[in-house]
Amino acid sequence: GNFPCGDTRTRQRGRKRHAQALRRSFGSSAGPALSALVIGARLNGAITAMAALGLLFGIRFLQSAFAAGLLPAAQAFMADSTKAEQRAEGMGLLGAAYGIGAVAGAACAFAIGGTAPVAAFAALSATVTAGFLAVWTMLREPAPNRMNAMEKTPLSLTRLLPNLTVTFLAITVYGIVQHVTARRLQDGFGLDVANSISRAGVTLMGAALSMALVQTFALRWLRWPATRLMLAGAGVALVVMTVAATAQSFSRQFRAHFGSGPQQYRENIQLALR
Repeated sequence: GNFPCGDTRTRQRGRKRHAQALRRSFGSSAGPALSALVIGARLNGAITAMAALGLLFGIRFLQSAFAAGLLPAAQAFMADSTKAEQRAEGMGLLGAAYGIGAVAGAACAFAIGGTAPVAAFAALSATVTAGFLAVWTMLREPAPNRMNAMEKTPLSLTRLLPNLTVTFLAITVYGIVQHVTARRLQDGFGLDVANSISRAGVTLMGAALSMALVQTFALRWLRWPATRLMLAGAGVALVVMTVAATAQSFSRQFRAHFGSGPQQYRENIQLALR
């Protein structure tokens, strides 16, 4: 993503949150559509396996370049649209939307991804396109007076560095946990590749569901300050990762990852501390 440095540059150039979200949503929808075309061409024998691999790598790279800024843009919009005392709750709702989407997307992929990959990518692209249209037609800029007041506040990367570091580490861990979990299911529990990947996906779906429940309901009930929420999430993460690393059965592994839901919202409330 390009937040916060890129976000500051786009403000200075007069670009709006609405335009940022539109660009990122378009890139997110174009990626799966192009992937569907490449996979369809490969299944029909129109291109070689190496050509398909290279094209998919390039598509994924470009999609990531666009989509990486989607969450920061959404967080910035939420921060501009909420009061300081409501910001942690607003970030929680934003994270809940991501969690629910992760559960729904993984379930759809599990249902049709293995048998109809082209249809799966097409459905994914259609879903993101619907989000693009929703942003285009429904999203409005925050009140100008609030935006102007915030633009006068100097940006201090030194002040934000601890939050950015924590977010970087959290995203790094989240990015590799699925692969590590699948390998552990193979090496520790004797599952084959297909079953280990399937069970790893189910495990992370449980974690995403737990995260969505916490962000939708628990944050509204607790109403804790952002700092306390981050400390609680870090504590839960430490316990959960320890249990997951020492688990000797799949059921315990699943329960550990389901319990990781409360700690996964930390990166969604970093902006609440600025």
